[in-house]
Amino acid sequence: MASKRTSVKDRTRKMTESTVTSGAIDRRYHGLDFLRASMMLLGVVLHVVITYWVYPDDSVDLRSPDNPFSFVPYRNGDRGETVEGILVLIHFFRMPAFYLLAGFFGALLIDRRGPGRYLWNRTTRILLPFVIGWFVLWPLTRFSFGLGHSMMYPGDGEASLARAFSENPFWSHLPFMGDWPHDLMHLWFLHYLVLFYVVTAPVALWLDRPGGPLRAAAHRVTRTLLVGDLRWLRLPILVGVTALATLLQDAPGLKTSFQFVPDAAVFSVYFVFFLVGWLFYAHREIVGDLDRRAGLHTLAGFALMFFVVYPMGTNWNLAATDADLWFGSRTLQLRIYWIIHSVAMWLAILGLMGLSERVFKASSPTIRYVVDASYWIYLIHFPIAALVPVLFHQWDLDADLKMWVMTLIVSAICFVSYHYLVRSTIIGRCLNGRRYSRELPWRQSASAVPGNVGPS
Repeated sequence: MASKRTSVKDRTRKMTESTVTSGAIDRRYHGLDFLRASMMLLGVVLHVVITYWVYPDDSVDLRSPDNPFSFVPYRNGDRGETVEGILVLIHFFRMPAFYLLAGFFGALLIDRRGPGRYLWNRTTRILLPFVIGWFVLWPLTRFSFGLGHSMMYPGDGEASLARAFSENPFWSHLPFMGDWPHDLMHLWFLHYLVLFYVVTAPVALWLDRPGGPLRAAAHRVTRTLLVGDLRWLRLPILVGVTALATLLQDAPGLKTSFQFVPDAAVFSVYFVFFLVGWLFYAHREIVGDLDRRAGLHTLAGFALMFFVVYPMGTNWNLAATDADLWFGSRTLQLRIYWIIHSVAMWLAILGLMGLSERVFKASSPTIRYVVDASYWIYLIHFPIAALVPVLFHQWDLDADLKMWVMTLIVSAICFVSYHYLVRSTIIGRCLNGRRYSRELPWRQSASAVPGNVGPS
């Protein structure tokens, strides 16, 4: 009898392990979902406060096609002293974290729905919003930039709002009209995401086939390194691979490309994070393992970035001769910079993943609402983020406070637009997989909270 009970228990344990391994259990990663949404919402903060940046100074021709700061084609008269620190802290980890989560949830999607539904889902939720969004947002953004030029650009005087509108006809900003250089704006992140999906599509189809010895061996090796006996090598390996991917970077700071032709340096770095996210889902028990010392890892990552990586990069940028460099060689210092930068990135990202899953063990209607709204908000915020500081530029308020007020105004406009124009419409279904009630989130029951959806 005891033998029979043991046999039943063993069979039950094996069935459970098989179910977990195959991904049949529909776990909801509420923390990672919220972290992904937070990365998009931080983009709103970044694109509002950057107009108050002290650098570049007025000597930089922001209207030139060769302007390296094309994402800020006008300068606000108010300059915030804290802006640069905010930009550094947001920029060093935000997009790597987003692409890692994009890979994770992409693997989740193909595991639960298959390659056919995966390709259809990515086409309707990523490719179509990218194409349609560019044609809609391009003229709106350039129109906002045009107002900023008329009202705030040094040497042009400060035109009144009425005059700025009259000198800035909307039709001149339509795609392929006017003399503005065409670029991807903030939609560059979708452009590269589409490229990553195209490159990994053959892998997705291969994974749908019955597993063979090669795949089994690869699974054992990666499992040992990520969650097994050799997981102490996890961070060194991730840092090493990332540092190799930065060999194409020719200056400190993660490079961003707004051009339609992909940039190899941008592609190589972010593709590493996308692939690691995909691999993390294959061994998704790593999510629970990241909870250990997550707070310490997060603090260490941000401290390393702010007190070591950032000063080292600033020293590299401002050094007139090799004698002014910390390590006496521009090439050597850049390589050391990227190794430490990679350590800081991975500590911060892995720590934030662990903290997110620890804090958000279960979702709530309010959190779910923010997660659902985040994709739409990131898509449409850029022209609003460019316009609102222009409209309030004569408001006499300290710049370091003013930029946060502007951020709140831009965010409020975006959330209202989501609630009334998207949430219960066909647009909401396209972006989030279904239409939701326009009922305010705090009036909903927790049982109404859906699972993982979104742009990744």
